[in-house]
Amino acid sequence: MNEQLKEYVNDSDEIQQYIDDRLELSESLKNKETSTFKAVCNDYNYWCKYIGTSSVGTRTFKEELINYGVIIKRIYNQDRVCGKLKSQFCSDDFPIQG
Repeated sequence: MNEQLKEYVNDSDEIQQYIDDRLELSESLKNKETSTFKAVCNDYNYWCKYIGTSSVGTRTFKEELINYGVIIKRIYNQDRVCGKLKSQFCSDDFPIQG
């Protein structure tokens, strides 16, 4: 397996782990439980630092979320993720995210 493919597989697995650990997904916007993509992206970056890995770029992160079936909709000029963060991210090293 070449080095780029190995890196992609590892990044993808971390994206799935992030989804499992941090997001409560919804299949539609009807229940109005959404989070801004910006908040999810910030949470992902803190999560990566917390577990000691590097994060992927914003564009790649968004593409990977979509590839894993996360619904992202543009509402009022803002990308929104269908679902919410499971809890506020809090550790001794990082501020609370919401």
